[in-house]
Amino acid sequence: MQIAARKRTITLLSTLLLLSMVSWVHPQQPPQISNLERRKAELQKEIEDARIRADQLSQDENRQAEFLNELGTQISASEQLINTLTRQIRTSSAEASQLQEEIAELDVDMDTLDDAVAAYIVGLYKHGRRRPLEIVLGSESFTDGIKRLKGVTILANRQREDVERLGEIRDLRIQKRAEVTRSLNQQQQSRTEQRAARNNLRNKRQEAQTLLEVISSDIVKMREYQDQRQEELSQLTQQIAQMQAAAEAARQLRAERGLSAPIELGGFAEMRGSLPWPLSSPGTVVRGFGRQQGRDNTVTNTPGIDILAPSPNTSILAVHNGEVIHIGWLNFLGTVIILDHGDDYATVYTNAKDPQVGKGDPVFAGFAMATVGTDMPPVAGEEAGYLMRFMISISGNSVDPAPWLGGTR
Repeated sequence: MQIAARKRTITLLSTLLLLSMVSWVHPQQPPQISNLERRKAELQKEIEDARIRADQLSQDENRQAEFLNELGTQISASEQLINTLTRQIRTSSAEASQLQEEIAELDVDMDTLDDAVAAYIVGLYKHGRRRPLEIVLGSESFTDGIKRLKGVTILANRQREDVERLGEIRDLRIQKRAEVTRSLNQQQQSRTEQRAARNNLRNKRQEAQTLLEVISSDIVKMREYQDQRQEELSQLTQQIAQMQAAAEAARQLRAERGLSAPIELGGFAEMRGSLPWPLSSPGTVVRGFGRQQGRDNTVTNTPGIDILAPSPNTSILAVHNGEVIHIGWLNFLGTVIILDHGDDYATVYTNAKDPQVGKGDPVFAGFAMATVGTDMPPVAGEEAGYLMRFMISISGNSVDPAPWLGGTR
């Protein structure tokens, strides 16, 4: 019987799936606990990855901040060195000015000495060495001769000293000018190099500051992403807990109503014309069995009847004792419940919301298995609302449910 029930289930599901394709509305399948648990695990992994990434970014931020501090220290040291070199250049410039004055004085002395030496050389050229001797011999007395001799000697010594002094002054002036030029050039070169180094450090600091801002922005975004995933995880955890609580309540309710006990199947054929209504409230049949033409001239083939429930609290009832052989989602039909009643008879109930039964559960006639949901869209001119499609199958073939129903509506 289990094999036959399985074959009927497959046939019914195939029929429902093919016939459900006439609708153009695409409701989404409700999440199952297993899917939610998988998504929960994914969220936990995403949150952990975001936490690790945020920690790495924080470490990068700290390292970048330390690097900025080091660059600031280096820039300050470079500024101090540049200032020191600037002061040295100013001092050297002052010394150079002083040396220029001294060199100017030396130039005056050199000019004077040049004139004296030139006169001495001219006199020497004109008179030769006889001139001093003539001066001494031309004296009127011995005493006057001695005086003239001393004067000539002093003049000769002074002329020799002038010549020597002139050479020394020339060498000193050349030496001082070379020293000043070398000192100024060296300090100017050092200051240029320091300025280049300072500018390079400033560029590095700007790049580091920009990178630090990017890292800080990434940290904020990562924290926001982490908070969003954490909020989603909290909501998902709460949803899973609610679904688990509802499932547990449903299991307890089935146990309280004796659904865990075996139930005798059969006798469905004898119920033709007297099966109870499949809803707790009468409702309205908005689409009959078989080929139907809607108000918009759309033609569909319905394997059952579509009933519009009057309210969202309308319960879906089992029309006969049976066993749940399938409960699951189908596009355009919502959650579908299929009951096996034995002797190759089965009934189908679509758009079941908050089902109180599970696969393998036995149910008795009139048991409220679920409430009518809103996942089944209207087809070809049907009224929108709480729709349920009810089907009867004999050996896998759908039949018109109307002749079978005779219970109170």
